[in-house]
Amino acid sequence: RLANILERQAQKRIELDTGLLERVAVEPRFARFARLVVQYAPTLRG
Repeated sequence: RLANILERQAQKRIELDTGLLERVAVEPRFARFARLVVQYAPTLRG
């Protein structure tokens, strides 16, 4: 049951990341923000 929850959370996170990248591709002004997110994401996620 716990594995399912973690798996679902991971999937949501992947979808979120993909959505962010797609938005960045469409809206260049988000590029700088996205770069920061990519840079700090590993730290924030632990």
